[in-house]
Amino acid sequence: MQFERIQSSGQSFYGQTTSQIFRSQDGTTTVQVRLSLGAVGEIESVAVKEGFIRVIKGDKEISIPVVGDAGC
Repeated sequence: MQFERIQSSGQSFYGQTTSQIFRSQDGTTTVQVRLSLGAVGEIESVAVKEGFIRVIKGDKEISIPVVGDAGC
């Protein structure tokens, strides 16, 4: 399944932003990504303090928490 980013806002980091929405090419699935960034790391990275990835398909929805680091 291929997705297209249809919305992007918030703080920019490594070519991404802290709030993004993607839609599948067939229009059946939407993915929302929301993150809160933390401290900048030592080797081209930034902490992800908290966030979620939410997948919506029809009347079904799942939200997955995310934490860790992002980098290039």
